[in-house]
Amino acid sequence: MNWVWVFLSFRGRLSPKQFSRASSFLILGYAIVWILSSMTGEGDKFENLACLAFCLATIWPVLAVCVKRLHDSERTALLAIPVALLWPLTPAWWLAVDSGATVIPWPYTVGIWLTILAALVLSGDKI
Repeated sequence: MNWVWVFLSFRGRLSPKQFSRASSFLILGYAIVWILSSMTGEGDKFENLACLAFCLATIWPVLAVCVKRLHDSERTALLAIPVALLWPLTPAWWLAVDSGATVIPWPYTVGIWLTILAALVLSGDKI
């Protein structure tokens, strides 16, 4: 598999196997950044900032992988935009909450997470 094509190009199609490999690679990269940033001892704010930087740096590859998979499943590439926006949302949200910039009551938090989960389940029904 040509990794440059997978992560940087919007042309072509990805089979489910290629999509799962590329997604696993991105999630593994996120986990590595999270583990390494937590080992520094700088605190939660540094962990969230490092994870946010990783997510922002990988928006293009996430979009490229999702668009190619959507092409293979005969769906519009516009469905990849919410995925790319949800990708950096989690570390940004935790960074805002941990820094005290925002306070979100727990019922809203549960509602937000359930909405994100429902969006992911509905968008992944054919993947």
